[in-house]
Amino acid sequence: MTDSVEPLPKLAHSSLSESVYKTLVDSLLQGHFKPGDRLRIRDLAEQLNTSVTPVRDAVHRLHHDGAVQFQTARNIRVVELTSEGYQEIREIRLQLESLSAGKAAEKASAADIRAIENMLAENEDAISRGDGIRGAELNQKFHFFLVEIARLPVLEAVLRPLWMRTGPLIAQGYLEGGRKMIEQHYHILAAIKGRQPDLAIEAMRRDLLDGGAPLIAMLEATKKDAASGAGDARPDAAAVK
Repeated sequence: MTDSVEPLPKLAHSSLSESVYKTLVDSLLQGHFKPGDRLRIRDLAEQLNTSVTPVRDAVHRLHHDGAVQFQTARNIRVVELTSEGYQEIREIRLQLESLSAGKAAEKASAADIRAIENMLAENEDAISRGDGIRGAELNQKFHFFLVEIARLPVLEAVLRPLWMRTGPLIAQGYLEGGRKMIEQHYHILAAIKGRQPDLAIEAMRRDLLDGGAPLIAMLEATKKDAASGAGDARPDAAAVK
């Protein structure tokens, strides 16, 4: 959670409401918001160089998606998942993203494989620089690129709201998760290169289980702190790139 606000990209006036929504969705997916961040509609509108109406509409859509909560009409927060909530979403992702990994191993082209290799190299660089936001962004792109390779557009639409809820949490714990957040990506890549769907499926399952372990530990620690009366402070502003 943060009080700082970073500049948002300027938007064209065509299809403005959809553009605002997409910008906010991408920011959630890639972890530019943190769990519990407060969304101020007027501040976001100023950053996006638009009126409050399309921003308000977009935020209501995010609420419908389950990505934000209205604590009051003016107090809008990025969802803070419980350990149980995260594990439920992870269980669903285990089924869905295993499918995309297996299909990607069957359908990937040489160009697709090179693109994955480049993503992993960029992610390693982000981790080495301590840039958790960039690392989490590349992690999200890796997972969705497998869906693209698998040519499963319906699956992408199903996964997107799940990632909107978990993206902020993944970014928050990405660096703390260390090698667990990326190690299985290399095994997935090897399985794709070898046209071995079963191995790709197993590596994806290990990725979600191993990478999720530090996130669950973080959520459990937060729960314990809350139970003892600690960690009650909340920020007043949200940041998005």
